[in-house]
Amino acid sequence: VIVRTAPELADIAANSPFADVATDGARHFVVFLPSEPDAAALAELADQDFAPDRFSARGREIYAWCPNGMRDSSMMRALADPRLAATGTVRNWNTVTKLLALAGPD
Repeated sequence: VIVRTAPELADIAANSPFADVATDGARHFVVFLPSEPDAAALAELADQDFAPDRFSARGREIYAWCPNGMRDSSMMRALADPRLAATGTVRNWNTVTKLLALAGPD
């Protein structure tokens, strides 16, 4: 189980690096990890060209923008690499914002 507090969810929602380009909440994702991803594995992924998909790591989360969806995304498959983290869970932006609303004010 991966848990975030209401203030953590608010911080995650407020700091998406793709807020200016992610036009569809169903194609904008957050990968929630139990700890920060392995830096070497993350650097290896950053060297790959996944265009038009993009990702950015921040703390224990990896934000992803898949304008064509995640089903056929090689980037989303790469983000599931166990070298990044032993476990994780992915939620789309619509779910992230609904969870934040359910969590209520601080």
